[in-house]
Amino acid sequence: MSMKRTAGVSIALGSTLILITIAAELVVGWIGVERSLPEAVHFVRDHWDRISLIWSAQVLGYVLWILGFLVLLRSEEGWRFLVWAASIICGFLVIVAFLITLGAYPPALDVLHSSPELFAVVRGLVNALYRIPGGVLLLILLAV
Repeated sequence: MSMKRTAGVSIALGSTLILITIAAELVVGWIGVERSLPEAVHFVRDHWDRISLIWSAQVLGYVLWILGFLVLLRSEEGWRFLVWAASIICGFLVIVAFLITLGAYPPALDVLHSSPELFAVVRGLVNALYRIPGGVLLLILLAV
């Protein structure tokens, strides 16, 4: 199998897994519903077992995605190189955000009432890490 074909398979598998996990988030009720912060905290606590499994699978999807992008990055030049490089960086930021969420949310939620600033910091960091990739990808789309 050629390197580009391998990259395509990896990206397709990663994308499929990401889409399946997004659908699972919808089924669980995490997305598609507006909640206040206290309601979101309550929802995460009540559904942590399912949500953490979904988010772990999403991390795997992004890892497959990035592996495909890394293969493509090696064979490209010019603006295509920049697109794949930016996609890899954005994917890493999303993975870091998920890993922080998976690792820090449970302890931060446990001490939410006694130390709400801890949860606010964790949540703020995760939100920032999610916003950066969207902005970078939007700039790339506008530039190309």
